[in-house]
Amino acid sequence: MRLKNIYENKKESLEEDNSGCAMCNMDCVEKIPCVREGGGFMSPEQISVVVEHPYTQYGYETHQHLLPTEIVIPPYSYPARPYRWTMKQRWMRGGYYAYIKDFATEKGIDYHPEYEPEMKNKTWVQDGRNQRAIFNTFFQDVRPDQSICIFYAKQVPFIEDSRRVVIGLGHVKQVIPSSDYNSSNDAGMKSCLWETIVQHTIRPGYKDGFLFPYKELMKYAEEHETFDIRKATVFASEDFFDEFSYASEHLSYDAVIDVILQSIKVLSVVKDCGIKGNWDDCIAWLNQALISVWEDRGAFPGLGSVLCAFGIPSGVVVARELKNKTENSMDLWKAIEDMFADPSTMLSPFCAEQITKTLRDTWKKLPKVRKSLFKILSRVSLSLDQANAMYNKEQREKKGIYVTDEEMIANPYLLYEKTRDKIEELRISIKKVDLAFFPLEHIKNQYPIEKPSKIESENDQRRVRAIAVSILEKNALFGNTIMPVNNLVIDMNELPIEPKCPVNGDIVSAMSDFFTEEIVTDKDAVGKDYYKLVRYKKIDNIIQKQVRKRITSPNRHSVSVDWRRRLDDAFGVCGQEDILEKQAREEKTKALKILAESRLSVLVGGAGTGKTTVLELLCREKTIQDGGILLLAPTGKARVRMSQGLVGKVEFKAYTVAQFLAKTGRYDGDTFTYKILEGKDKSKNLSVPETVIIDESSMLTEEMFGALLDAVGRAGRIIFVGDINQLPPIGAGRPFVDLVCYIESCELGNPSAGKCCARLITTRRQKQEENEKELRADIRLSKWFTETEEQLDEEIYSEIQAGTKDGTVVFKQWNDKEELEQLILETIAEATGMESVEDFDGFNRSLGGKAVSGSKTPGQAYFNNTYGDVNGCAEAV
Repeated sequence: MRLKNIYENKKESLEEDNSGCAMCNMDCVEKIPCVREGGGFMSPEQISVVVEHPYTQYGYETHQHLLPTEIVIPPYSYPARPYRWTMKQRWMRGGYYAYIKDFATEKGIDYHPEYEPEMKNKTWVQDGRNQRAIFNTFFQDVRPDQSICIFYAKQVPFIEDSRRVVIGLGHVKQVIPSSDYNSSNDAGMKSCLWETIVQHTIRPGYKDGFLFPYKELMKYAEEHETFDIRKATVFASEDFFDEFSYASEHLSYDAVIDVILQSIKVLSVVKDCGIKGNWDDCIAWLNQALISVWEDRGAFPGLGSVLCAFGIPSGVVVARELKNKTENSMDLWKAIEDMFADPSTMLSPFCAEQITKTLRDTWKKLPKVRKSLFKILSRVSLSLDQANAMYNKEQREKKGIYVTDEEMIANPYLLYEKTRDKIEELRISIKKVDLAFFPLEHIKNQYPIEKPSKIESENDQRRVRAIAVSILEKNALFGNTIMPVNNLVIDMNELPIEPKCPVNGDIVSAMSDFFTEEIVTDKDAVGKDYYKLVRYKKIDNIIQKQVRKRITSPNRHSVSVDWRRRLDDAFGVCGQEDILEKQAREEKTKALKILAESRLSVLVGGAGTGKTTVLELLCREKTIQDGGILLLAPTGKARVRMSQGLVGKVEFKAYTVAQFLAKTGRYDGDTFTYKILEGKDKSKNLSVPETVIIDESSMLTEEMFGALLDAVGRAGRIIFVGDINQLPPIGAGRPFVDLVCYIESCELGNPSAGKCCARLITTRRQKQEENEKELRADIRLSKWFTETEEQLDEEIYSEIQAGTKDGTVVFKQWNDKEELEQLILETIAEATGMESVEDFDGFNRSLGGKAVSGSKTPGQAYFNNTYGDVNGCAEAV
């Protein structure tokens, strides 16, 4: 695990000199940063460290009276810091701040903004009284020997993954409240130590909690090459990422259930590996914990959030009080009815005063369908944002979630299907819906789910479709927009969910009519059935319609230009002895004719083949200029590079693909999604110039490609430019490669058809020196990994090993992983001009960043967008 404090202050020589010593006996323990960060959480001895408030070191006058203070860390404990709760404000999507006062109302924290000192730093709550109120509220529901604590790491040495890795589970043994910093001035502001010490129950022998044996699993993986250590690793699900992102945080019941279910499966793998331990006892402990969590979760974990959406500011606190009231078998919904009838009989004064007459009258007159939706949403562990968007019709429409109350009641899995493409804060995972409608049997019996919401079976068609959609969505993230039916059925049966979703080909086929709203079935080139998401099918239809219409159209542009003469005028007459240059000009001449005359064309070529040269000559032609020119590229840097040769010579407009599509409503910057416009929304189409050129087209995903064709459909000439040998785009599909293959197959099948594919093969730019004909070493090497008709250079490998004279390829050897990692860092430093591997500012500068002036922390930099006359980082590099 790499934390900032440890990374910056770790002294390896000190730790090596004291290796094997108990930390409690070391005079230098305060110099070991991991102690304060929880590194001693399995220490059997008490440890004491003295800490200073960081703001005393930064010179804040408001904190200078705070003195070094001792923290006592008991055996088997860790310092819990609820960072998210102590944020006074934080940056949220859309550029607005979330303030502590709203959070305090939601959680019922006795927060007073007037206590806070006026400071330049506005991120954290500073006053000790407010801090104490936050910590008291945070820990008020923690119960010794009942509450579960889950330890996780953000980074581990045995696996490369951005997800959090769960290290172990146990119960809370006791909570030791934090103390105030010592002070030299009693009249000054008080400030709490942020470390509330939580002692846990994990002990050697693992009777009440355990740690996963990752060290032993690493050794096992080294000895068994086919073993995938991921199968023995518990990850915090991406559905609950935020809950595992702010150090100490309350976990939702669903997140804990997910971790426990994963842990049971992982310990079974550990047993199969023969790793010693009382794993059967640990599995039994997990099963008991699972029942306990389900009991505490109950049937309505989302009640607090839905009460907030209904209009009660502290709905979460109200739900907690109602839960306490109904522990003695009182029906929850009767309690809610009683609450709205007379709040004072059910709630504390703080909560009761929030149930205003307006809210009481609203509840009394609420239509049956609205109350049904209220109950359904309360079964799902929703965040405040999710509950507000799904319960309130006005917010639902504003967020672009088009589903009715009746539809959600009839099919609760629409909560996943209709939010899966929205901003992260609104996405309701399929796991949350699944847990809501498959609770423990006695919970289901206590609060039975009524029709039409009731899920009839584990393979209810509503559940099957939603699971199929989730698998297809995940598949698309890895670049695949289609999935064979057999593969989908197998994946559905192998999902690590409870209960399983048992399906076969016949069952799925019988549900095909119900699937059509989200999934279509089609056949591939060899006649096998596959599934595809409807939204990708719509994109396909746009692409197919535009491409077929344009490349088969006999109505080609008439451009009477001697393109070879234009080339010779620009670069001089080609000598007869320069065979390569003559070949290159012939290629460019053909390419210019194709691009000028076609309604849709592709310009294909590797680096140095002259794609930019061809485009510049094309755009300088007056008849093409007169119709207007639009240049597009997936990245800012590509847009700048494409524009450079035309500035001051040709009138044109240039945007990134996202910038251009955002103007027409086809790109959402919050969700990073592209879409096709339909119906009246088509009126948002911008007028586009006659000629549209899209550079770096190999980077376009299927969604980007379809949205572009939808947006520029009125253009007379569309040119896609790129290199089919580049890596596929990050996202679904590889439309540029497919387009090139399709056009070439059409041209082969109909020799009389007009040409639409222009290929540049001859490389002329990357020479070692201006006066040499030999290509650079990196270009010669790259041709071994591309589709090319050129003769491959068999000497390049021995030349690289001996050391290339142009320095474009460097040969380095390593013996182990650590040496490889160091070599990679050193090579990056050399290539970017960094002074050393620790020169973070130098690395940021190489990417166009500007170091933060006067920053005490290296590596902080701004990567600005272009604004007015000021160039952004894309232009800077």
